[in-house]
Amino acid sequence: MKHFTCVVLIIFLLFAFVIPSFANEVNKFAVNALVQGGSESRITISGKNVTDLYAYEAVISFDSDALEVRGVTSGIKGFSVSPRVEGNKLIVAFTKVGEVPGEKGNITLNTITFRSKKTGISQVKLESITVVDSTLSASTYYPNSAVTVTHKGSVYKQDTTSSSDGRKVTGTLSDYNFEDMFSKAEADERGIKTVEVEISGSTAANVYILRIPAALLADEVTTKYIIIRTPIGRISIPNNIMKKEWIDGVKYVSIVIQKIDPDTLEQPIREKIRSRPAIKLGILLDDKEFQWSKPDSFVQVIMPYHPTEQEAVSHEHLVVWYIDNELNVIPVPTGRFNPELQEISFVTNHFSMYAVTFVEKTFDDIQNHWCQKYVEVMASKGIIKGYTDRFFGVHDNISRADYLTLLIRALGISAEVDDNFADVETDKYYYETLGTAKKLGLVNIKDDLFRPDEPITREDMMVFTASVLNFSNGYIHHGTIEDLNQYTDVDSISPEAVESVAILVKEGIIEGNNNELFPKNYLTRAEAATVLYRMYNKLWGNLDN
Repeated sequence: MKHFTCVVLIIFLLFAFVIPSFANEVNKFAVNALVQGGSESRITISGKNVTDLYAYEAVISFDSDALEVRGVTSGIKGFSVSPRVEGNKLIVAFTKVGEVPGEKGNITLNTITFRSKKTGISQVKLESITVVDSTLSASTYYPNSAVTVTHKGSVYKQDTTSSSDGRKVTGTLSDYNFEDMFSKAEADERGIKTVEVEISGSTAANVYILRIPAALLADEVTTKYIIIRTPIGRISIPNNIMKKEWIDGVKYVSIVIQKIDPDTLEQPIREKIRSRPAIKLGILLDDKEFQWSKPDSFVQVIMPYHPTEQEAVSHEHLVVWYIDNELNVIPVPTGRFNPELQEISFVTNHFSMYAVTFVEKTFDDIQNHWCQKYVEVMASKGIIKGYTDRFFGVHDNISRADYLTLLIRALGISAEVDDNFADVETDKYYYETLGTAKKLGLVNIKDDLFRPDEPITREDMMVFTASVLNFSNGYIHHGTIEDLNQYTDVDSISPEAVESVAILVKEGIIEGNNNELFPKNYLTRAEAATVLYRMYNKLWGNLDN
């Protein structure tokens, strides 16, 4: 019934006879600048003295050569239709659901985020808004409200060539192009510069290739990123994606982004993916295929996706699968949907085929437990597993090795392991993750004995987690004993752990219970899933923004 109501109202908005309204003291709508001056601009559509708003369709004009719509967030609870862009116009539609009253008073209808494609000044204008009230009577208003926004951005539009059938589009960056773009780019707080290269083709195109001078992608450390933007999606390439020995005698490294038709895949993969996005990433060294995998180099991939109504409600269960050469599917833990931007992203250190799917995983022993949501989301993403398909072990303690492995897996951290703790055997499933933690300095063990199979205390969990947070975020968080004043068991925290505990409390990752932190208690699997969930959203939420 809810779905039917939404469909009827959207059709009504598109085709109903409306009564034009121009200058009323009530139902006054306007566009306002919220954030501007940088690489992103945010504006709001607001209503003043609104009498009865149950649904609306707004038309906003903007300069599409200078700005790109990244996302629309509703300010009202209900059902939002995926926004659509037609040339220089953005159309946004919304309806409340069920037998509820319309909105009244002064309200924010939505917030629109634009990405800057070039530096300059642009106008964003609310051209019209059609409002449907709770009796299904419609009126159209022409507010003539506009706002001027300043923005910074630089997108290099790459010249391209296309294959005879238009399906393959290729662009080539010269050394001069590369150096010129980065000479104009501003470094972020980490000293890293980022530029964007846009490649476009005909509607028939499903393969996009950018050729980059090989020597420019084999630096020792990450100081630059190239974002390759295509209609399929965009990927962020670091300047250390290659090793010098790989490109000896090679002139160009070609980054290949290919759209995959799910109907070409075998069952049951085809049934699981359905019409959701699927892509294949590849690298050519000059014209030869190269199987790229580099543990210390990370590529971010972002694909546009408009979920179904069911998926939108449970969007945390939209996940990414890695499909290997034998058509095995492996969950990509970093896969995440951003409902504001209508995008799904993931981070990888190897190129292959990837696809979006929807997974709802649960266990019998977490039903109606306070950790149910956290376990279900983390399990659906392949970050945490149960003992069996139906039993999670919600009350069991978790080992030191297991917790650190899950933490590193959730945050997509990896490195080339060449050493490990003295008591970690090479045939253990956690050998690579613990070796990664040691190499990157994520844990500080004085006697080189990690004690992997011992249950982890909440205090050690907080020390490990704070260390990983600082590493992943790229800047150092700080905390003091004063941040823990609300807790009655602060004195039981080891002095060397106080700052780590304070950091996690400040960041909202640790909350405690009844004003206690229980630092010496062992961590349960339920608690571990909760911490992982909060850390996951902390890191990847910041990255989305």
